[in-house]
Amino acid sequence: MVLRKMVICAALLVPHVGLANDTDDNERILPLVGLRGVRVLIEDLNEHAKAGGLDRGDLRKQVVERLQCAGLRLLTDEEFIDAPGNPILSLTVTAAAVETKMLETTVGYACWVELELSEIVYLERHLADERPQRAYGTVWEAVQGSMNDKNGLPASVKQSIRKTIDDLCHDLQLARKLEESLPKSTDARESGD
Repeated sequence: MVLRKMVICAALLVPHVGLANDTDDNERILPLVGLRGVRVLIEDLNEHAKAGGLDRGDLRKQVVERLQCAGLRLLTDEEFIDAPGNPILSLTVTAAAVETKMLETTVGYACWVELELSEIVYLERHLADERPQRAYGTVWEAVQGSMNDKNGLPASVKQSIRKTIDDLCHDLQLARKLEESLPKSTDARESGD
């Protein structure tokens, strides 16, 4: 009897979960419509990330290679200035050493990898006699967390970068399909608005 009630409740909830996911997907991909290129920023690494063997130059190389394989252009200085929204794709890697009190040594790392697309957005709130306020805002993000042994941080971060960029590429594909279905006049990125 209890199992039957659980199945009925689950069946009633499934359509609602599906609707929430569809809405979340749309909100996630809409900011990517018309995106053709980005400026890449690798944030400074904390001391634990450096001690775990990570290097900003290596991380940048991994991100750039993955983006180029996915067909997303890296914007030059001139292109970035002229690009609608001035899109910046930033990678933040944060690591924390996991230590044992008995040995007083690092045995591994907890790691957080965040890939974030930010661009200029217009705030809805503004004074009645002023133009809408512009600010940089996060329009898309993906995060990965991991626990690693003492020597496993670089490989784990590389895998997390691959996964987050794959998430971005997936969402870009959905955005491009959506873009193809939109009338050309609604594409603010192309018109320069």
